[in-house]
Amino acid sequence: VVVGDSVPLLHAFTRLSSVTLEWCTAKGTLSPTTTGHLFFLATLCITSASCFVTTHHLPSAVSPTAQHACSSNPGKTLNTVAMAATGGESAPSPAQVLDFLNICGKLKKTVRTGWKRCGVQPCESVADHSWRMGVLSMLLPPDVDRNHCIKMAIVHDLAEAIVGDISPHCGVSDEEKYKRENDAMGAIREAAGDSTVGREIQSLWKEYEQGQSAEAKAVKDLDKFEMMVQAEEYEKETGIDLEQFFQSTKGKIKHPVMQGWEMELRDQRGKR
Repeated sequence: VVVGDSVPLLHAFTRLSSVTLEWCTAKGTLSPTTTGHLFFLATLCITSASCFVTTHHLPSAVSPTAQHACSSNPGKTLNTVAMAATGGESAPSPAQVLDFLNICGKLKKTVRTGWKRCGVQPCESVADHSWRMGVLSMLLPPDVDRNHCIKMAIVHDLAEAIVGDISPHCGVSDEEKYKRENDAMGAIREAAGDSTVGREIQSLWKEYEQGQSAEAKAVKDLDKFEMMVQAEEYEKETGIDLEQFFQSTKGKIKHPVMQGWEMELRDQRGKR
């Protein structure tokens, strides 16, 4: 990705966070943004990855015993087929998928505390932020596992669906914040039926929090950079001075490619 081209591309993505779904508006209901909708689809894809088995593959992928279990107990068909076709991996039931997605959906309505505190109205949701981080992960260089980063970016703030967006200004210690979010991720894993994918989501969150792997470090850099891009866009749209977000991230981005993105962004902001 050419550094000079990456920042305008991100600005284009951001326009989706101000586009509401027209059918919701027409019905007079609370309108999620397009990015919130895309985030929801992304979490659904992660959840269903171990569940999708086409009937075309059943003869070779599923044992006769499993096929009999499916036909005799339709309520467990999805879980049984998925386990048989994925070498024993457990998959959430349809009811558990819905429970999990209902939790994820709360992020569409959870606003980012930092923007709200600065008087930005309306401001993005946590789902908006997580979606663009997922897209940003696609632009990462090949020295990290992009697919792993995409999944990590999508779920890195998932605990906030239960505990809310706890910012440094909320007066909550780092230890207490981690405890609340860790407990929330345990509840989210259980909502997914303590399935293979539920455990994967919790593991991705813990990996991000620990920040030791190359992928976790990259996604943490993306978290800071995406916030800077959003701050610059809000400054242009609202005239509110958001310098504090540029000061708090100074020298914090470590990956050389993202350092190039940051330099370009700061240069563009300085020329405004």
